[in-house]
Amino acid sequence: MSETAQDALETAAEELRVRAGLGNETNLAGRGAGDDEPDLIEIVRYRLELLPTEISDVSIAASLARIGAQSEARGRWLAAFGSPLGKHLAARGSDLNTAINAVLALAPRGRA
Repeated sequence: MSETAQDALETAAEELRVRAGLGNETNLAGRGAGDDEPDLIEIVRYRLELLPTEISDVSIAASLARIGAQSEARGRWLAAFGSPLGKHLAARGSDLNTAINAVLALAPRGRA
């Protein structure tokens, strides 16, 4: 995984910990924590009902990194729509607006 993707995942994991009121002992980025704790990719898969055979973890991570690179709401939405994950959701016939909004809620926030 690229350094940018890893940074985006770590940022997203931290935001999820804060939203959930969890301490640093919970590792949602999947690094150094117990195996039974969910990572961000698992959370995205669960929220969007994605099977591992449908889209790779690398594609999900790349999508989150692409979205996380945007600081403006419009840029984040466009990045999500054009990402590998967004393209997969569109091809699958999902309710794209709802799915993209779920992705945006989970993706790291871009820095202005």
